Amino acid sequence: MLRWSLIILVLALGLKAEERVFEPFEGDGFGTWQETGKAFGKAPASGGHGDLSGKVDGFAGESFASSFAEGIAGMGSLTSPPFVITHPHISFLVGGGMEKGLTSLQLLIGDRIAREGIGQGDNTLRPTTWDVHELKGQQARLRLVDASDSNGGYILVDHILFTDKTNPVFPDATQDGRPFTPGLVGTDALPGVTIPEGSRLEIFATHDEHGVYSPTALCLNESGQLLVTETHRFRYGIPDNRNHRYWHTDDISALAVEDRRTMHRKWDEKYPVSEMTQKSEKIRLLADTSGDGKADESRIYAEGFNDMLDGTAAGIYSLEGQVYFACIPHIWSLHDTDNDGVADQREKLFSGFGVRVSLSGHDLNGFALGPDGRLYGTIGDRAMNVTTQEGLQLSYTDQGAVFRFDPDGSNFEVIHAGLRNPKEIAFDQWGNLLSVDNNSDQGDKARIVYIVDGADSGWRTDHQNLHTFHREMGYPERPINQWMQERQWDVSHAGQPAFLLPPIDLLTSGPSGLTYQPGTGFSTHCKDSFLICDYRGSPASSGIWSFRVEPSGAGLKMVNSRKFNWGVAVTDAEFGYDGRLYVADFVQGWQSHSAGRIYTISSESSISSEKTKEVARLFAGKEFKTLPPLRLFELMKHDDSRVRLRAQLALAERPEAVPYFINATRQEKSRKLALHGTWGLWIRARRFQSEASTDRLEELLGHSDEELRAQAARALGEAPLQDPGRLINSLQDPSPRVRSFAAISLARLQSKAAFNPALVLLAENADRDPYLRHAGVMALLGSGTVEQITGLSRHPNKSIRRAAVVALRRLRSPSLIHFLFDEEDPGISDEAIRAIHDVPVENARPAVAALLDEYAPGQKGRPLSRMMLRRLLHSAFRTGKTENSIRLLRVAANTSLDLNERLEALRLISLWEQPPAIDQSLGRYAPLPPRRKDGLREALEQEIAALLRMKGDILASAIGLVRQFNLPAKELETADLTTLLETREHSSSVRIELLNLLSSRNPSSLLLILENASRDSDSAYANHALKLLATRFPVAVMPSVEKFLDSGKQSKIQTAWQVLGSLSSESASSRITRGLNELTTRKLDPAIALEVLESAEKNKGHPSVSIALENYLASLPEDDPLSGFLVCLEGGDPQRGESIFLTHPAAQCLRCHRAGKGQDGGDAGPDLAGIGRRHNSRYLLESLILPNATVAPGFGIASLTFSNGASISGVLSNEDADTLDLLEGRNLWRIKKNAIRDRSNPVSAMPPMHALLSKREVRDVVAWLGSLS
Repeated sequence: MLRWSLIILVLALGLKAEERVFEPFEGDGFGTWQETGKAFGKAPASGGHGDLSGKVDGFAGESFASSFAEGIAGMGSLTSPPFVITHPHISFLVGGGMEKGLTSLQLLIGDRIAREGIGQGDNTLRPTTWDVHELKGQQARLRLVDASDSNGGYILVDHILFTDKTNPVFPDATQDGRPFTPGLVGTDALPGVTIPEGSRLEIFATHDEHGVYSPTALCLNESGQLLVTETHRFRYGIPDNRNHRYWHTDDISALAVEDRRTMHRKWDEKYPVSEMTQKSEKIRLLADTSGDGKADESRIYAEGFNDMLDGTAAGIYSLEGQVYFACIPHIWSLHDTDNDGVADQREKLFSGFGVRVSLSGHDLNGFALGPDGRLYGTIGDRAMNVTTQEGLQLSYTDQGAVFRFDPDGSNFEVIHAGLRNPKEIAFDQWGNLLSVDNNSDQGDKARIVYIVDGADSGWRTDHQNLHTFHREMGYPERPINQWMQERQWDVSHAGQPAFLLPPIDLLTSGPSGLTYQPGTGFSTHCKDSFLICDYRGSPASSGIWSFRVEPSGAGLKMVNSRKFNWGVAVTDAEFGYDGRLYVADFVQGWQSHSAGRIYTISSESSISSEKTKEVARLFAGKEFKTLPPLRLFELMKHDDSRVRLRAQLALAERPEAVPYFINATRQEKSRKLALHGTWGLWIRARRFQSEASTDRLEELLGHSDEELRAQAARALGEAPLQDPGRLINSLQDPSPRVRSFAAISLARLQSKAAFNPALVLLAENADRDPYLRHAGVMALLGSGTVEQITGLSRHPNKSIRRAAVVALRRLRSPSLIHFLFDEEDPGISDEAIRAIHDVPVENARPAVAALLDEYAPGQKGRPLSRMMLRRLLHSAFRTGKTENSIRLLRVAANTSLDLNERLEALRLISLWEQPPAIDQSLGRYAPLPPRRKDGLREALEQEIAALLRMKGDILASAIGLVRQFNLPAKELETADLTTLLETREHSSSVRIELLNLLSSRNPSSLLLILENASRDSDSAYANHALKLLATRFPVAVMPSVEKFLDSGKQSKIQTAWQVLGSLSSESASSRITRGLNELTTRKLDPAIALEVLESAEKNKGHPSVSIALENYLASLPEDDPLSGFLVCLEGGDPQRGESIFLTHPAAQCLRCHRAGKGQDGGDAGPDLAGIGRRHNSRYLLESLILPNATVAPGFGIASLTFSNGASISGVLSNEDADTLDLLEGRNLWRIKKNAIRDRSNPVSAMPPMHALLSKREVRDVVAWLGSLS
């Protein structure tokens, strides 16, 4: 244990103050922890004790603390030495028993249990975080307790952290230093792939044999044939804004699909429309007619989806002979009327999806058949503007959404919005609908989203614009945005905005397909579970996760998440009727390509089971509609949820259905039957306005089964309910799930009598459950008037006031101003500011701007976050008028405020006359007309003196305003500027602005002033002076350039060469020629090679420069693929390189990499921490330009053939001159290279960076990587 303590101590020295590992539970003992009893053994468990060996997952590193050393009967405790609480949170991994006081981890203050953590009754350790901010400074101990001998009476704990974060990153589990997932084994069928132990993987169809091409989604029709959508247009006709930044403003201004068509025609010369129509998306039909588990028929079911507006083929569903196909801008209905495997009828059910180009892949996805008989689908933030069959226009032009409709296309509606890129959608057996929403590459995480009627998950395309396209919007540096500043993406946490509904959990990095295990067929490691595909570009880092959900208040919680199938680039998965799980494999990469396969995972029992065979017969016979009602009634008890649902839907179409459904709800021995009976009544009440169904649903509100009550309350919102009294009573049901569904249904019914009961619900909830709060807000919207809701500003209960703000936000009501001064809870005032500014509510915006009066110098406004203050600043800017410009200037002069926001205020003043077309606080297209400068000039002349008394960046910006608006400023008379420059008491930024101001006034001594400035010891100032000198006096600059070249300082020499490139004189050309010759003969300092080459490119019209440049290019070694980039090896700026890593919109480095544990970023690529210590600059350059040349260990799959003809495949985990290590499933093989006859090279998912970065950017990234030591 001492060994591990020393290691952790060393590691802690390199960690930020925000996190400290208190106890990793690694090594050969428990160190200074005190033990009682024998339950915990003598040391942390590696893999688990006794019967738990190899069955525990979710731990970090090699081992964990376990009280199972003596089995169930063992009891004892493990207590830490005392420590002082220094961080606001304590986080750890915990599993095992659920008995507080008996099987738990306890935080002790003295002898008092201040906090307690328990498991969930299984062998999975899950992250838990305690908020201990009010205990900071107190002495405490941690105690692990096992005082239970009951079944499941043990405790598992690992990796205790003291942290500033509510959701810290824990290390992965390892075995002998290698990644480890219990229960997964390798397979010979696909190299490097792991599957559940006891299962088998079989190849169903491939590109070479069956033509499978870049598969994106799949489904099975009733005959068991597989329909696969293929993308042939992804990056070959489907563009991405990151590659066409010139049209970004046009794109985000689009409000309808035809606006996008107009935009493409406008930019035809840059991106020809003809290139957008050359390839078509396709649907392939695969059939296994022999029953051997392999496709023996393959044909194109449908194609011709190649209009310039057509998006990715990304969603497909087969229902009773009708195939629903999602492909922006349409949802299609396809039919194969002659059963030849080719669709011969097609109809556009809906149009208007894909209003914008946005980011490729943010398309239409789906579908799932709901218990209410409707089809559900998703659209990403390529957005929608759809007119329904009933003539209703639904416009969501800046966000993704979940929608539903009846199979005939009627009753289309959006039910959940505020999503970024929801991929697929699936119901569990209880009717809970989930989707998976991708992260935005800003450090946020992919989210598991519980789909709730009326919910808003908070995402707007604007957040991506601020992050990825800030330069196109006029921000040189990336600004803050609310999505990240307020952690709107995260699971529920204190201070989270109330208008959004948080995800239930965070999982995956590249979510794609989602499905649910139906109850029969293959079920190893996925019984009653969702499966989610995690596509990260390369097979080694991609695969499938499984997880379950359980009720948690009015929402859900994720449990038992684990890797299910790993090492393959999966895009979708669906359970077949034959007992197999079908999986689509894209193979790798981020664009359409000639590769793809479908494989299956199954077991002998899943295929041979009589239940499986019965399911296959039922669907193959296509007989649900012809079965007698009694048989359908019996099938609603079936183990397979698909059979139950189809039987329910078939029965719902019969006139005699209602008595059967009522009878089903009375069956106490079959909960499944009762549940489907309730859903059947829902359909009859909704579609046929059945009063008998409605009456029975009302009766079910009093049922003893909580779930039946909940589903009845859910259904009644669409029933012909005459008297909502019983439903209103359900707002006081003991179950928060029932209360939530009742409130949402009352909102649909617009029951006025529900207003006061909804207030009671909100007050009792006290903001604890965000799902219940959302339901209460919906009830207020459905039952109250604007006046009633506004009147709640004086209500004594703060939860009710908060809910009122959210409701008024939905109504876009100016009455929000009544909530701007909540004295009890500033969070309510923040919520009102957020609503007025973000929606926006323009009529109320002046009131938000006026709040800045509290933040003038000397005023005592309440503390505001940066994001909240920025909302005030931009509300003032967008409102205009002289008084608001004065407010901005006074905020800038308030030294007690955040410096960044003070500078932002001055930046907005600089834009005052010509406001940008984009609202730069939101990232939204919202043009303002030009403004007269009269009032602004008056404000500046009044306030500028106070700003000129400031220092640093504020003073620099103020001087810039003096220059921009030609302001009179006695402090900056021309005669005084020279003295100010020479005193050197100011920062570089201030002196640079002073020099700019002086230059703009063009004094007679300017040449001398600039020459003197170029000799200054402040390099940044001197470099700027040289550039000004070259601009104003190009004929006279060469002597100063020569002095820079002889200075011996890299930054000055690089600046001099940049200046040379801007000059056209003979002397400049001569110097460039000399530099090129030195570069050719390898006599030039490599750190300035790129500058020399760039200056030569600008002056190659000069004969001597042209010849020297040709000679240099001819000297490059033809056999070195890096020869054209050797000028990037040295001379880069590490700070700029880090900025590129963090913010470059096209390279998106953070999407796959991070620079250390706990840092923002993805894990599809290797962690970059320490890479500069391990590799030289040439290796780093090669990794950027030729990513496939050397794939990092653990991120590529290789196949080996030995001299004797045997072969093996797996993940290449290490390699040296004589051997290589290959990870095959759980087995690590060290193989001598002289025994290998042939090997395939591992392939990287990373694109060559020279296509995305300039050489200067490449050089800076190389410098930054080299600094990571």
